[in-house]
Amino acid sequence: MPITQLEAEAWVAFAEGNSEQAVDYLRRAADREAADGGESVAVPAREMLADLLLEMKRPAESLTAYQSVLKAAPNRFDALLGAARAADTLGVAAQVGDYYRQLVAVAAADADRPEIETARAYLRK
Repeated sequence: MPITQLEAEAWVAFAEGNSEQAVDYLRRAADREAADGGESVAVPAREMLADLLLEMKRPAESLTAYQSVLKAAPNRFDALLGAARAADTLGVAAQVGDYYRQLVAVAAADADRPEIETARAYLRK
C-alpha cells in the first residue's frame, strides 16, 4: 500500500474509532517514508503519527515522534509546535521553553499566528 494511502486509511480508521489501527497505519507509513530516505513534500508521516498520538492523549509517545521529525527537519513549524504542546502536557517546562524559543526563532519577526502568540506568552512567564 502506498504511503499516502496508509496515511488516508489511518485517518479514516481514527474517525471510525479504530485508534490503534490508525496508529499502526501511520507507523507503517512513517517507517516506509524513513526507509525511502526522502523528505515528504507535505506533512511527514511521522509528524502525522505524532499529531495522532497527541490527540489520543499519549503525549510521551507523541513527543518522541516529534523529536524524530525534528532530527530530520529541525525547523519544521508544526513539529516544533507539537513538541512544545506534548512537552507541556507532560509538564516538562524546560523542553516547552526550548521548543517555543525555536518556534519563535523560525517564524517571521512580524508573524501574527496565534501559535506564535502562545509561544511568546509562554516565554514571557
